[in-house]
Amino acid sequence: MSKKKTVAATTFLTTLITLGIFIPIFWINNNASPLGKYIHIQFTCFQTEKPIVGLPVTMGLETHNTDAEGWVIFGSGFASGTYTYTFEWLGVSYSREVTIDCTKKDWYYYEELVNPEVHKTFLIDTPNNGYPPVEGLDVTLVGYGTKKTDAKGYVAWILDYPFGDYTLEWTWNSIPASEPVYWVDFVEGVWSKTNYLKPKSGGGK
Repeated sequence: MSKKKTVAATTFLTTLITLGIFIPIFWINNNASPLGKYIHIQFTCFQTEKPIVGLPVTMGLETHNTDAEGWVIFGSGFASGTYTYTFEWLGVSYSREVTIDCTKKDWYYYEELVNPEVHKTFLIDTPNNGYPPVEGLDVTLVGYGTKKTDAKGYVAWILDYPFGDYTLEWTWNSIPASEPVYWVDFVEGVWSKTNYLKPKSGGGK
């Protein structure tokens, strides 16, 4: 075989080998799945702006609980399109749609939920005197600390998820008292009651 034929054959074989290596790679790259996308959703309390921790949120077949910062993350195999996430709050089921496209990898959404509240008012049981408020009374919602009633005899707390039953405690006329706060008694997320305390002399509590 002449030198020219040998060079030509070598060049041809080299070309075949090169094509054998790069054609499959080119084919794989062009048939790979598009870069996955993530959907981030943060849940916070409307009144306090604190994160809502431990709330189950579902998207498709996945359910995740919100973390210490109120976030859940779904991904990464999402293509462009519209997705639905669901959650339950105060006995009501919610469904939200989010639409993503190819312009970015991470998509962020935010939910502000109104947390339930406990409202309590203390008045003096004197009908002839117009039921004056008990101001400055120390009242404890167990697990949430102690607050003083204001000039209207009123005190309130905002609850953190998850919600349940609670106990209110106070002392009047040197006698400790308490009252259960049952979850079933909340109306549209609010528990609100007024206590009428017997009048006493000396202004003590």
